[in-house]
Amino acid sequence: MVMNAFQTDQGLAHQQFSRRRFLLGSVLLSVLYSRLIHPNHTNAQEGEIHPLMISEMRKQSYPGSDLMIEQTLPTAGGYDR
Repeated sequence: MVMNAFQTDQGLAHQQFSRRRFLLGSVLLSVLYSRLIHPNHTNAQEGEIHPLMISEMRKQSYPGSDLMIEQTLPTAGGYDR
């Protein structure tokens, strides 16, 4: 298969775009890991209690409501919806 100059430039541009997208994704994953996932990287002071900490949220009560069926859909695929 013979490629003309336009197709070659187009392929090169796509390759550069893919490389940039990969690098951006790598940076974003690194930031997410360091900020959200890794437990040793926090801005909280030692012993400080934050209301969004799992231990604090488990102490709270989160009452729900009763389920209400608004519409019964026709049976399909061997099960009720």
